[in-house]
Amino acid sequence: MMIRTVLFYLTIVLCVGCALDNKRNDMTAKKIIRLDLSRDSKDVFKTGLIDDVQIISLKSEDALLGDIRKVLKYGDRIYLTDLDRTQSVFVYDTLGHFINLISKVGKGPEEYIQLEDIFVNSDDSTLNLVSRIDKKIHVYDLDGKRLLNVLKTPKSFMQFSKSKDGFVGYMANWAEDQDMAKNVWMLSRDLKFVSSFFEIDPSWESYSNASVSVFSNYKDSTFYIQPFDYNVYSLSKKGYIPIYTFDFGAAAWPLDLNTIEKMDRISPIERSRYVQSFNSCQETGRFLLAQILYNGQNLLCVHDKQTNAAFTAKLEHYTDKYFFPFGKIVGMDETAIYSLIDAYTMKRMADGKDEHNDFESKYPDQVKRLRAKIGNVQEDGNPFLVIYHLN
Repeated sequence: MMIRTVLFYLTIVLCVGCALDNKRNDMTAKKIIRLDLSRDSKDVFKTGLIDDVQIISLKSEDALLGDIRKVLKYGDRIYLTDLDRTQSVFVYDTLGHFINLISKVGKGPEEYIQLEDIFVNSDDSTLNLVSRIDKKIHVYDLDGKRLLNVLKTPKSFMQFSKSKDGFVGYMANWAEDQDMAKNVWMLSRDLKFVSSFFEIDPSWESYSNASVSVFSNYKDSTFYIQPFDYNVYSLSKKGYIPIYTFDFGAAAWPLDLNTIEKMDRISPIERSRYVQSFNSCQETGRFLLAQILYNGQNLLCVHDKQTNAAFTAKLEHYTDKYFFPFGKIVGMDETAIYSLIDAYTMKRMADGKDEHNDFESKYPDQVKRLRAKIGNVQEDGNPFLVIYHLN
């Protein structure tokens, strides 16, 4: 569909139009985090951010994972969600054992038309699948084996999250309700409207960047971000407050580059000089983290709340106990960063070499330990989940 097939640079422009609106901050955040992107980024493993690394081999020939875009961990259960190819949720335990597959695309009463998000409701310990077009929430037990309920949402939501007083949904669709075209909707525990914020620019209708995770939770707080806004908002039923602002200085996206025509006038090299995407944000006990795309690289912005330091970190190869690339980030929570590494890549790490590199000569002990840990790898098998536990 159009939301997912639009060219990347076009998606950037559309999100800019929604977020900038010729201004960036209309409220003052409690904390300004200034980052100089002209300085070299640090190796993420040399920043004090990561405490321990865990590799999980996702077993089962019967459950071949598709394009996993979101991973959640709750207790000893891990939920991997393919929102594009198979519209499925794969349930594993923390040892990598396959528990169940939820794949019920259709128009029946126990089926969903368009899976857009998942979340865990900690109030009743349930797994919840959010379907956009048919405005449904399918409520499962934590193993995903029993469908407990099917709830109706008042609007079509692209993303959804548990909040302190109920739920919060992200709409990203101006056309559905032009008189009340708001992006963020606070809902009660019985899914009734409470309040709504952040008007949708009608110029962009229902475009959205699927790579952006707009909601995150820390303790009892729910946070919201917008692409190119660079604010981190704390949400409540009464309103919103910018808690943090990331100040990228000269690397911030120019306020006047908010149309397709203006984007076409600048070269890809010039575009790479700016932060092109503000993808996710997560607060932890010690850190505030944000994922950005800058100069063709996925970087992690890190604010250490203990020392007040702020810096960007490169997602370098892990070379302590094992040797492998950082992987594709597919989730963050208060305790960890979750990434996936495809089996093709991991096999070459365990082999100790590829057609261009001899990894084992430089990291003999790390490669040996990795080989012992993951065993024989089929290069067309399931990806490996890596959990980076945070300090």
